[in-house]
Amino acid sequence: ALQLFQGSYPDEEIQALNGLGTVYRAQGDWDQARACFEGALALSASGGNRFGEAEAHHFLGGVAFYQSKYEEALTYYRKALEIRRVIGDWAGEGAGLCSLAQIASSVGNYSEAQHYLDEALRIQRATGNRYEQVNVWNELGVLHLFLGNLARAQSCLQEALAISQEIGDEQGKAYILGNLALVMRDQGELNKADRLLSDGLALAQAQEDGFLISIFLSHLGIVNLRAGRLRQAIDLSQEALALRHKLDLGAWATADLTNLAAAYLASGDVDQALDYAQQALTILDDGGAKEAEYPHEDYFICYQVLTAGGQDKAAQAALHSAYDLVMVRADQITDPDLRQGFLQQVEIHRTIIREHERYQGQRN
Repeated sequence: ALQLFQGSYPDEEIQALNGLGTVYRAQGDWDQARACFEGALALSASGGNRFGEAEAHHFLGGVAFYQSKYEEALTYYRKALEIRRVIGDWAGEGAGLCSLAQIASSVGNYSEAQHYLDEALRIQRATGNRYEQVNVWNELGVLHLFLGNLARAQSCLQEALAISQEIGDEQGKAYILGNLALVMRDQGELNKADRLLSDGLALAQAQEDGFLISIFLSHLGIVNLRAGRLRQAIDLSQEALALRHKLDLGAWATADLTNLAAAYLASGDVDQALDYAQQALTILDDGGAKEAEYPHEDYFICYQVLTAGGQDKAAQAALHSAYDLVMVRADQITDPDLRQGFLQQVEIHRTIIREHERYQGQRN
C-alpha cells in the first residue's frame, strides 16, 4: 500500500506509514516503528494534516512508553492531545487522556491517573466509542490493582472484557486477560491466573505481538513459582528473559531475573540465585528502577536472596530501596483512603514495610 500511495496520495501514505509502524512496534522493532511514525509526522506536518500529525505524535508516544521512556512519551502524548483539542477530535482527546493515565499509573501518580481516566470514560461514552471504552476500563482495572482494590479491579476488567468480546477486539481481550490474571493471582487463585495467562498468551502468539508475548511468559513464570512449580517457573522466566533481550526491553527483564533468583533459591541453588539477583540489581541501580514494571518487588526479592547468601550489607541496601520506592509512591497519593489502601491492601507493600520496620527495630 505504501508503494502504491507514495508521492501521489499523501493522506493514504500517512495511514500506511502508521499501519506499518504499528506492525513493527508489535514485533519489537522500535527503530523501524519510530522511522515510520516520524515519516507520517513529517508528511502530515508538511501537508497540513492535523489529524495525521496528532496520530503520529500519539504513536511515537506509544513507542517511547513501551521502552519505558516515560518523559519522552509524555512529550509526544501531550502534543497529540493539544492538536486533538484544537481540531475538535473529541474521541482522540479521550484516547490521549487514557494514555496519559497509563504513564501516571506507571510512575505512581495514581490520583492523577484516576482523574484522566474518569474524564476519558466520560468522553468515550458520549461519543459511543466502544473500542476506546475497552482501553479505559482496562486501565481503570490496572489502577485499582495497583491500589490493592481487587474487587473493583476485577469489576472494571470484566466490563472491559465483555465489551471487547462484543466488538471482536482480540488485542484488547489479550491485555485484559493478562490483567485479570494478576487480580486472580493476588487473590490466591493461582490455577485461574494460570488459565487466563495461557489463554492470553495464545492470543498474543496468534497476533505475533512480541511485547505482549513477553509479558505473558513473564507473569506465567511468576504464577508457576508461587504455585511451587519450580521447573516450569524457571523455563518460562528464561524464555521471557531471552525474548526481552531480543526486543531490547532491558528494564522489563528485572522481573524475570528476580523470578529466576527466587526459583533457584527455592530449589536450594543459592549461588545461581545470587547470580541472577546481582544481574537484576545492576539494571535497577543503573537507572532501571525508574523503568522496571515492579522495581520495589524486584528489590525485595534481591534482599531475600542476598540475605540467604550471607551478603547482609547488600541485602539491607536492597531492602531500603524497596521501602523507599513504596513510600515515594504512597506520598504521591493525595487521597488518604487511597493511600492507606495502597500501603495496607497490597500484600507486597505490607511485607516490605513490615520487614523494613523489623530491621529498623533490630538496629535500635
